[in-house]
Amino acid sequence: MKVARFHQHGGPEVLVYEDVPEPKIKANEILLRVRACALNHLDLFVRAGIPGMHFHLPHVLGCDIAGETRHAPRRLRSREIRPAPSPGPNGHPGARNNTRARTRAGPA
Repeated sequence: MKVARFHQHGGPEVLVYEDVPEPKIKANEILLRVRACALNHLDLFVRAGIPGMHFHLPHVLGCDIAGETRHAPRRLRSREIRPAPSPGPNGHPGARNNTRARTRAGPA
């Protein structure tokens, strides 16, 4: 699969478009095919580097995605599936993208 990511902090010149292996999902995860991805200012700040904060590199950009389920464990297929918030660089949910959606099933 293709990803836009960076291996070091900096300006737009550090962005690379690369092939990566399809992620292996766990029993409580789904695999999404991303059809649209929005970048926001957090992506720009993370790419540039935020003093005092550590980010796992390489880092895949794009916090806000839309797509379709590519694979879901059988036990999740008949239930509501919604993304589980993942902690971002400042501890707030929804600010991390690691190429797979962590999910939980059931009512909100």
